[in-house]
Amino acid sequence: GDHFQLPPRVETHVLKSHFFGTSQMQRLISLGYPHVTLKRQGRMLDTMLPLLKPIYPLLETNTAAIKKADLKPVPDLKSEVFWWDCKGEMIVGRSMSNPLEAERAVRLALYLISRGMHPQKVTLLAAYSAQASRMKELLAKQLPPLLETLGRFEPLRSVVLSVYLEAEGQVEVGEDGLPRFASGLRWQKALVDERGAPVVAGMYEAKTCERNGKTLTRLEPVGLPSALTVGVHTIDRFQGDENDVVIVSLVQSKSKDVEFGQHGIGFLGTPEGRNRLCVALSRGRRGAYLIGNSDWLRYGRGTVTHWHELFKILDERGWR
Repeated sequence: GDHFQLPPRVETHVLKSHFFGTSQMQRLISLGYPHVTLKRQGRMLDTMLPLLKPIYPLLETNTAAIKKADLKPVPDLKSEVFWWDCKGEMIVGRSMSNPLEAERAVRLALYLISRGMHPQKVTLLAAYSAQASRMKELLAKQLPPLLETLGRFEPLRSVVLSVYLEAEGQVEVGEDGLPRFASGLRWQKALVDERGAPVVAGMYEAKTCERNGKTLTRLEPVGLPSALTVGVHTIDRFQGDENDVVIVSLVQSKSKDVEFGQHGIGFLGTPEGRNRLCVALSRGRRGAYLIGNSDWLRYGRGTVTHWHELFKILDERGWR
């Protein structure tokens, strides 16, 4: 219901043109109905609060909730917030990606893990789905060797299930033991192996096998156990979630045949982009670290005031 965060997701352009993407709350507010906005937060450190002041000017911290949660700044970093300026080239396609930003985001995550932070306490966010995919690929290559060096590598193992799942292909086993196939197939019971032991959460490839005359399913591991993975999402998909540290790649930057000053910055320069920025800035409990091309975002055509407000805060606080 918060009209400063993301509106309903509408995939059809025709429905978008008829304002199906405008929430009921936003419609009422636009008609002048009285409303209130967020005034107290109990998620993030109080020192991070200035990030949200342009959006929620009356916002204050529920200090009792923060104290109870025992939140402390991230060790080994200068501040709870910083902007890492990156002039990497953006690759334009059906979705956008920025290889240099992706590399920096992953390297920062790996640094925090090397200093003792649990992988599950770090989340990488991207403004575009192609960038999220690129960061996942980098993590899949670089995280296991680091964990092995740290003595924290616990690989998934191949397992034969006690049942036949009647499907093959990539499957994610959740912490609840339930499998979720990429095809959408659902299974209603928690998985156990042929000896009755629960299956460790993680990504697998399901294959059919024969065992003692019975048709069963064998799960071959793909990547790390869920307990050792770093979450990677688009900003849209992370609304409603939170984590100790959030690293955000904004992607928009120079690309081939586009002149500086004549460029746009896509949806990041629209009011909807302001909503995405609000989501990105409000997910981290102990740290929010932004990676992007500040000049490109600040001076792009169509840029609305939220980027200027953000950079003003970052400069005033010494976060950039």
